[in-house]
Amino acid sequence: MPDESFDVFGDGSVVAFPMHGHSAGMTAIRVGTSVLGVLIFREVLNPAQIVCIALIVAGISGLKLLS
Repeated sequence: MPDESFDVFGDGSVVAFPMHGHSAGMTAIRVGTSVLGVLIFREVLNPAQIVCIALIVAGISGLKLLS
């Protein structure tokens, strides 16, 4: 099976990938090096990265509150 992931910014910081075996169309998002880089190395985030991370955190929080 080919890699079906999608690198949102092209740097591996935010990657979307399908969740095979779950509901059709289910997608997971991995937020990694953006947050780690900001916390440890004090890297600067661009506005698109900030919005993306905020939406992901809001979505996860909303799911936790509703379940």
